[in-house]
Amino acid sequence: MKTRKRPIIKTWLEDFTDDIVLDSEELRIEYKTIANRTIPPFHGQRVIFDTVIFQNCTFSDSLMERSEFMDCQFKHCTFTNNKLKHSNLIRCEFIHSKLDGTHFTDSQLEDILIKDCTGRYLDSVETTWKVVEVINSNLDESTWFTCKLRDLSLQSVSLLKSDFYDTSLKGVDLSSSIIDGMKTDIHNIQGAIISSEQAVLLCNLIGVNVK
Repeated sequence: MKTRKRPIIKTWLEDFTDDIVLDSEELRIEYKTIANRTIPPFHGQRVIFDTVIFQNCTFSDSLMERSEFMDCQFKHCTFTNNKLKHSNLIRCEFIHSKLDGTHFTDSQLEDILIKDCTGRYLDSVETTWKVVEVINSNLDESTWFTCKLRDLSLQSVSLLKSDFYDTSLKGVDLSSSIIDGMKTDIHNIQGAIISSEQAVLLCNLIGVNVK
């Protein structure tokens, strides 16, 4: 696995105290700390957050198209039920945060950390995950449809009843993850790394009976 690049934050970030106006097509916020705020749901295009720390914020139920999050950190945040289309997340970290029900469509996530988070019902469609670390997190009942997983690291991740359709797991280490009820097929599971305890379970997943 390639070494993940951390967010580039080399200077002190001043607090963002203005109202967040999201009724225009474009929004850009950079080099700020946003703390203890609720961002109202919105539908925006070309929304750009560059070098922003979100602390204890609620940012949910929004639709963002052709948007970018670069060098951002989300700490103790609720980032649920958002829809991101044709968007990029680069060098971002989600720590002790909620991503439940968030949808990524035709997007790219690169150099991402998801640690101590919940992401149940997360939906990823035709999206590239490149150099992504998921640690001690819950991604139960997540859906992965025609995704590209490149250097995806899973450490103690729950994937109960998750569904990988037309998404290759080659090179992905599942050995420390919970995969009960996971849906995949023999082609997509080829090359994945599993524990000996998971072998029988995996045979059942792909329709092989073990006596």
